[in-house]
Amino acid sequence: MRIIVILLFLTILLGGCTMPWENREQPPTTEITQSATDGVIIESFGARDPYLISGAETKISMLVRNVGGATATNIELEPPSVDGLDYSEKDCPALTPPIPDKNKKGDSCTKEWDFEAPIYSKKITYSREGFLGRVIYDYSTRAKVTIPIYTSDKLNVLRREGKEPKETPPTDNSYAPIHLSYAGPAYLEAETYDSSRSRTYELTINFRNVGNGKVQTKGDGRQYLRSIDFKYPENIEDYVDIDEGDCTGNKLKLRRDNGNCNFKIEIEDIDGIRELPNKELILNLEIIAEYTYIEEKSSTLTINPR
Repeated sequence: MRIIVILLFLTILLGGCTMPWENREQPPTTEITQSATDGVIIESFGARDPYLISGAETKISMLVRNVGGATATNIELEPPSVDGLDYSEKDCPALTPPIPDKNKKGDSCTKEWDFEAPIYSKKITYSREGFLGRVIYDYSTRAKVTIPIYTSDKLNVLRREGKEPKETPPTDNSYAPIHLSYAGPAYLEAETYDSSRSRTYELTINFRNVGNGKVQTKGDGRQYLRSIDFKYPENIEDYVDIDEGDCTGNKLKLRRDNGNCNFKIEIEDIDGIRELPNKELILNLEIIAEYTYIEEKSSTLTINPR
């Protein structure tokens, strides 16, 4: 009898039948994505009980998450200013961004506030601008642009081959609510019309708010980026120097979500570039902007009389 049972089991196994546990559905995997135009967002905000009777108590909560490409710091959550709310700003720890390759979400933070509905004789509804949650945080954008610097010999070769650049080099931005773009010629020339051994170009960086929030205002009521810094490889320093010009501090003003600043690139060693094997210098420029950003989300709370 034992032999028959074993033979029957082998027949089922070889016939392609599967065991019950092999048919269990695998839990679905959630694809982790990043937002190209956001930093920290408010994933959820509102009252635990959106409909209350006067005198009742509830909690108001806010959940924020970093969905961009930089670490957010100095994070403050602000509830709406309404009667009955234990108003206070609450801090969150630094929030790191998501890592899609590792299926890791960006860090999140949740805070709660106590709310006791005032005594009203008629129905009151808070909504839209009257019931806003706000997150304020420091963030950064890293933008990269490749600017070629050609000698006249190299330009002549490119022109003969029909390969002379015609368009401004594109700027690659990290995932963030402020985007930067280099505004300048398609290339710089390592030549002068006199015997000078250097040449200076005055160039522009444009910056634009592409997020759903806004840059924090300063004392004069205007929006400013805090800083813009330039970085480039050390081996380039023998040939060029960058003067940050007015790309500093209080001059980084936004108007209608747009702004710009001017900086200078001085080609210091034209003779040195002429001696390079390809008669050209490729400047890989990184531009880092830092700023304080504000994101808001509205909700609704209705209070009925007793």
